[in-house]
Amino acid sequence: LGDVRGALETFRAGLENEKDSISPEDLVTLKFDLARVLEEIGGFDEAETIYKELHEQLPLYSEPLLRLGIIAEQHGRLTQAEEYFTKATTTKTSPEDGWVLLGLLLQRKGDLKQAKERFSMVFKGDKKRVDQYCRLSLANIALDSVRMLKKSRPDEFKAGADYAKKSYTKILERNNNNIFAANGIGNVLAMQGHHAEAKQIFERLREPDDAANPSVWINLGHVAMEGGQFDTAVSLYQQCMKRFKLEKDVELMLYLANALCCSGKFVESRSVLLRAIRVDPSDLRLRHNLAQLQLQYGVHVCENPEKRGLDGVMQAVAGFNDAKATFEWLAATRPSQRAAAGGAAAGGPS
Repeated sequence: LGDVRGALETFRAGLENEKDSISPEDLVTLKFDLARVLEEIGGFDEAETIYKELHEQLPLYSEPLLRLGIIAEQHGRLTQAEEYFTKATTTKTSPEDGWVLLGLLLQRKGDLKQAKERFSMVFKGDKKRVDQYCRLSLANIALDSVRMLKKSRPDEFKAGADYAKKSYTKILERNNNNIFAANGIGNVLAMQGHHAEAKQIFERLREPDDAANPSVWINLGHVAMEGGQFDTAVSLYQQCMKRFKLEKDVELMLYLANALCCSGKFVESRSVLLRAIRVDPSDLRLRHNLAQLQLQYGVHVCENPEKRGLDGVMQAVAGFNDAKATFEWLAATRPSQRAAAGGAAAGGPS
């Protein structure tokens, strides 16, 4: 890392000294490359400053906006990320990339209808881009939309899962090295209850390049959850966070909090949820899950003779009251916001 930083300082100094002799086009390229290197070593503030300068200089150039949106999303600033991606869709250079990233962000937020509409915008552009970006995402949306219907509406669940599996299979037929499509098939198998087969796929995907795809680790965690191996799931989620620097990924924090709760580690689960709320205070699922956790902890204390002392009971009562206040507050919010709270984070495949 020291060598990289030294080289970076040399590059920055050379850029400053030679900026008058470099063509405007090359200067833009060099500045963009500098910002990308800064991103890689964690210099996000300076990278954002450069991207903003480039956007002011070239407002119709999409790349600075896309990078700003990606940084914002990585740091949990989802509303700001959505604004950057939306702006990128109005540029003249590769607006399709903006639609794709916007669709992925909306999918992550659980707004599947809006995500699908954004992906459909790409179908108006280059056919190759459709294949590259959208078919996989549309298959993911189909799977996400029926995820919770397995018990309540089994026919719809089966139709959605079959459609997604067929789509992933077609993608693999065109490109048998597409690990994301293979990961999708693993998701379908896990949701259908074929946990051994799903685990085998995820473990094979984890082997190449030391598992460069974080969703593989996440889905292995989900399979562990389905099998009741809660401590294993906690370990996999934590390793994923550390390996891919996803400590501020709200979705992953939800999975980790759920696994900790299932393993009886209520204090640790509460700590994770509180951190997630600090990252994204607007995500109502976090407050809903925290209230659910407080109820579960209270019941656990009251049912456990070893913890049913005065202090334990007082904490349980305080938790019940906090949970009641949270549920009343959630019930008073707009229906669209309340729907986002949806329920406790499940440990199902993503």
